[in-house]
Amino acid sequence: MTYFHNQFLMQITHTRLYILGLLVLATIMLPAHFLLASSHEQPNVTKINSQTYEDPDAWYNTLYGVFSWTEPLDVTRVAVDISQDPENQPAQNPDTVYDAPVNEFVVEADAVTQGVQYVNLSFENQAGWELVASRKLQIDTIAPEPFSITVATDTAQSLYPRLSFETTDETSGVASYELIIKKDESIMLSPAEVANGYVFDEGPESTYTVKAVAIDKAGNRRESVGSVQITKEYPVTVEVIDKKLFPDTNPLLYLSVLLLLIVLVLQSMCFRYTHKKRRAKEEQLRRETADIKHQMEKIFSALRDEIYDQINTITKRKKLSANEEKAAAGLAQALEISETLIGKEIDDVKTILK
Repeated sequence: MTYFHNQFLMQITHTRLYILGLLVLATIMLPAHFLLASSHEQPNVTKINSQTYEDPDAWYNTLYGVFSWTEPLDVTRVAVDISQDPENQPAQNPDTVYDAPVNEFVVEADAVTQGVQYVNLSFENQAGWELVASRKLQIDTIAPEPFSITVATDTAQSLYPRLSFETTDETSGVASYELIIKKDESIMLSPAEVANGYVFDEGPESTYTVKAVAIDKAGNRRESVGSVQITKEYPVTVEVIDKKLFPDTNPLLYLSVLLLLIVLVLQSMCFRYTHKKRRAKEEQLRRETADIKHQMEKIFSALRDEIYDQINTITKRKKLSANEEKAAAGLAQALEISETLIGKEIDDVKTILK
């Protein structure tokens, strides 16, 4: 008995040692496994910086600059290019792949275009290529469209001229206008302030040389110079500008007003149709009521005559019983009450339909 007991205890001890060994092995192997797996993960997300193009949402008028980044230690190759597609894969173009890791990219004039584009950066490590960053780049080196300063008769009761010098910029858009009246005096105006013209009231009567400068969002400038005369008899004979109706109004406002008018017209048509249909039904009901009244009058007239004939026949007898007299009187009274009530109901219906 003792022998079997000892054997059983030895088996339990061996089992415990075996489980303990497995736990120790797992404790050693799992961190190594995760460490090895982490070494084959895709490169971490990297931020692209630039001292030349600091703000990705701003517009720039320079064609030369530098982008830089910090790459992880396990990167073996780098691919970078400029594309209009923010998800473009530069590693697919051999000309944009650097066999040795680099941490900067020099932008030159032949690499960029006018408008919005993206600097795309890919890293390669043991896990393969991955697009790790894409940074927007907005370039506009073209000045706003040429324009001229024109003078129009102001519609208000003012003796001062109204200047118009509005223009457009296809790439980045006009950001502001600078109006220079004297050599050292200038006024900054927004496109909204220039849209309806600028009333020139900057001095006594004289002839002024005015310079207007349109500045786009990238800082490109376009100038125009004109002469403006202020006299006591102003307005003088000048070029009149044909102004737009409701200038610079949001097109969505026109669409909303149009839709509202359509809804109002449809509601009016629906109301007129419903009213016409209801009037037709009322007219039909009036006719039916008149017919009912006419028929009831005929029916009650015939019934009344018949009942009165019967009553006369009964009452001509020399002697009537008490029940017969009571029946005759009741018939006459019931006929009169029924005719009165039905006539009243018909009159009520006619009153409602008026």
